Amino acid sequence: MPIEETGTISLKDDIGPEVGDTGSVSLVNCSNLSNPSLDPLPTGMRDFAGHRQVTPPNAPTDATVSNRVLEGRLGERVISISWTQNSNNETGFRIENSINDGAWAFVKNVGANVTNTVDEIFLPEGGSYRFRVRAYNSSGHSAWAVSNFILIAATQQQQQQQQAILQQAIVQQAIQEGIIACIAIDTEVMMSDGTLRTLKEVQLGDEVMSVNIPGLTEQFRNWKGDLKDIKKTSAKVIFKSVYNEERYIIINEKLKMTPNAEYILVKPKRKRKWQFLTADRLSVGDWLLDDGFKSVKIVSLEYKEEGIDVAHINVESDDLFFGNGLVIHNVEDEIKIQR
Repeated sequence: MPIEETGTISLKDDIGPEVGDTGSVSLVNCSNLSNPSLDPLPTGMRDFAGHRQVTPPNAPTDATVSNRVLEGRLGERVISISWTQNSNNETGFRIENSINDGAWAFVKNVGANVTNTVDEIFLPEGGSYRFRVRAYNSSGHSAWAVSNFILIAATQQQQQQQQAILQQAIVQQAIQEGIIACIAIDTEVMMSDGTLRTLKEVQLGDEVMSVNIPGLTEQFRNWKGDLKDIKKTSAKVIFKSVYNEERYIIINEKLKMTPNAEYILVKPKRKRKWQFLTADRLSVGDWLLDDGFKSVKIVSLEYKEEGIDVAHINVESDDLFFGNGLVIHNVEDEIKIQR
């Protein structure tokens, strides 16, 4: 029996935020089912009755993002997003973004036939960002078109802060695993101008007196050699960590180091080659090197089981500095190799 009535009914849509919560559909006169030209729906596949159904739109392509700084507004940028439209039945387009390759987050929806949008967005410096776009209609949505990355460089201060945070995490984990430890914060460090500061007073960016030993590489733990052509140089402090330890060793009643502390330059007794050893491997009779490049004999090693405030620093380049007049390796590059 032919259907003669027409009207509307309400429906609930669960496609997502692109479409909205409710809508309506018309009941049309379908008395002449043998003539598909009378179908009210212009696109899509045919259903069992010969009517064509609305299908999800084709995906956009060539999503591209560019940006420029908003003058006088820190962190705010003008973001231009464009794409190629490949559908003619979309209701609109959904745009999302991802920060540092993290989870995608909703940015906005735009209408049908839109192929670009310009927005002012807060994007902190020192991150990578990308966007994606998809078309949608009442039947669903297309695949995503993912844009290129945009990289927003960090300022020098932010780079230093990020590097410090990273190294702090590396060192703290290394400390927990027993890889390194430190020297007392009252240890006097020689600065590049020859003056002395306690390790507590040394700050990031300070220039300390360092040492260049030809042939010494990052694999210094396995190094054994002579000190021919050794010379003083300068190096910048790029990391500092302060914490408390529960035991330490006093060398010659002067230098306080935790047992697995930064490596100290030493020539073991009855040996001809210099090498780097931790404090717990030193022996009375071994030789250390002072800031005048003279050998200093170890005459006493005193072990203490009590709390002490200590610090670890990392200096660039040769990774060596003078602590209480003795050559010490800051061990940081060796940690990076192990990680």
